[in-house]
Amino acid sequence: MSKFSGLLDEVLDMESVDTMEFRIKSDFDEQLAEIGDRMKAIETNMSKQLSKVGFDAWFYGYLRAWVGHALRQRDASLTCDPLKAANKVNPLSP
Repeated sequence: MSKFSGLLDEVLDMESVDTMEFRIKSDFDEQLAEIGDRMKAIETNMSKQLSKVGFDAWFYGYLRAWVGHALRQRDASLTCDPLKAANKVNPLSP
């Protein structure tokens, strides 16, 4: 059993095991090293794109909420009673 455990330690990338991805160490083979480098570059790019999408989604949501608030304020001022509005603005009214 210790030989099997040693084989696993030698062949498996233990960092990927933590995330439940069982990968062979990239230094085990030259082609695996190239593939590993490409995978790291892709994962880095994916992370950048994900943070960009996250910001875009946050900004879109913020902008949508702000516009919705502005439209509700506009609609409220359009539907209010003009006499009450005039009384609020007119300093001569009692």
